Order: sequence, then C-alpha cells, then structure tokens
Amino acid sequence: MPKIGNIKLIKHRPLPDGFQIKTVTISRKADGYYVTLSLEDKSVPALTSEVELTLKNTLGIDMGLKEFLVTSEGESIPIPQYYRKSQQRLKTLQKRLSRKKKGSKRWLKALLAVAKQHKKIADKRKDFHFKTANELLSLIGFHRPDAERRAGGKLKYKRASKNSFE
Repeated sequence: MPKIGNIKLIKHRPLPDGFQIKTVTISRKADGYYVTLSLEDKSVPALTSEVELTLKNTLGIDMGLKEFLVTSEGESIPIPQYYRKSQQRLKTLQKRLSRKKKGSKRWLKALLAVAKQHKKIADKRKDFHFKTANELLSLIGFHRPDAERRAGGKLKYKRASKNSFE
C-alpha cells in the first residue's frame, strides 16, 4: 500500500479472474480495521432490461414513524427498536466511561466497550434493513423507489427521532 507499506490481511475470498483492483479503502471500526476493494471487469456487459410495470410486479411502500413500513397490500412491518432495547446497556457502559480518568488505559477500554455496543446496534439495524429489502424484493422481483418521498420531516418530533433511525 502506498504511504503505509505492507499490511497483513485475512483474504476470505479470492479475487475473480480478469478483475482489476481500482480503489482500496481502509476503515477503522470499533472491532478492528476493514479493507474494502473496488473491482472492475470490462468484459461484463452493462445490464439493460426494461420491465413493464403491472399490478403483479409493483408494490407501494410507505415508511412511517409508528410502523417501519406499510405495503400497498396491507402488510406492516413493526420498528424493531434496537436502540431502545439496548439503551440500558449503553447507559451502564457510558456511566462506567464517565467515571474513568480521561486518557487512562481503563478509560480507553471503557471507550472501546461503548463503541462496540454502538457498532452492535448499527449491525443489527443493517441486518434488519437488508433482510426486509430482500423479503420485499422476493415478493415482487422488481422495485422502483419513489424519489419524491423522503424522510425529511421525520426528525421534527423529538420523541419520534429515535424511531426514525431504526
């Protein structure tokens, strides 16, 4: 790596033949460092398929504050509230952190514990979002996001702001 030198890495899957590494991004999270590779393969043609919209392959989705989403078929998915469920654990860890001398080894250890808890919440949310999206896509096989509807006004309400991030 330029400016860094050689680094050890766990390569959990091989690079496909014919692919070229375009960019490498190194990010640091609470539980370690991650390397993200951006690959390019010029032999793969661009996807161009026009799907005709019908009632069978379309689905309206309304994201809300009380329910995570409600579909046009009447199915509603509740908000999992991962943050609210882990607030007590976060409160305990943050209180432990506040009682340590700033900059000490024990303070750093407590800071890492808080960061790991936040990462755990973020990972649960991400998993929920991917599974929900996959489930919705498997129902219809095609989706078209409505760009006009955004979550802009959700954060106006103080009480609802925690739910809107779930």
